[in-house]
Amino acid sequence: MRKYVAIVATMFLLVNTAGCIDVHLMKEMIFGEEATEYIYGDVDGPSLVHQFHIAVATSILDDIVYDESQFIEIEEGSLKLSLNYNVTMENIPPEVMDTIVGILNGAGLGDYVQIIEEMNRHVTIEVYEPGNYNEPVWAETYTSTSAASIQKFFPEPKPGEWKVRVEARGIGYDDLGFQDSFAVFTSIRQPVGERTV
Repeated sequence: MRKYVAIVATMFLLVNTAGCIDVHLMKEMIFGEEATEYIYGDVDGPSLVHQFHIAVATSILDDIVYDESQFIEIEEGSLKLSLNYNVTMENIPPEVMDTIVGILNGAGLGDYVQIIEEMNRHVTIEVYEPGNYNEPVWAETYTSTSAASIQKFFPEPKPGEWKVRVEARGIGYDDLGFQDSFAVFTSIRQPVGERTV
């Protein structure tokens, strides 16, 4: 009888002090059995990287509009989904805008000048959980240059297929050394093996 009281007391103590129970570890403590623990590692996910560049040989609207998504498969037991990103979106120097306007007018594309001059330049990053791609769980919009590297974490993400979307409007002309750009990288801390302890 005392043995069972001791087992119940040990379980009660573990629950109240740790907040959660590692079943394998508890079995080892109580019954002397071996426990198995996961080995975790950071696995690179997909990325979304883009530099805007106006090329008169293509559709101008294709050059200033970006809307792409990537899907990330999250495994059961993953600890964290991470986004690491940056945005470059400086004020347009007058000489750059004058050059772009001149190129468009010279190519007979003057109708696009007003669109570019009045464009709402921005980068919006959105993250969606599995099963709900209609409403993001997180979104951030930038209309100017961000810090060199920004990180966003999603602890204990639910398993399934997450979606990262970037919707942006930007301008660039690399011959002039001016380009709006962004880079979004993802990684997952997930089980990569297990060991007996």
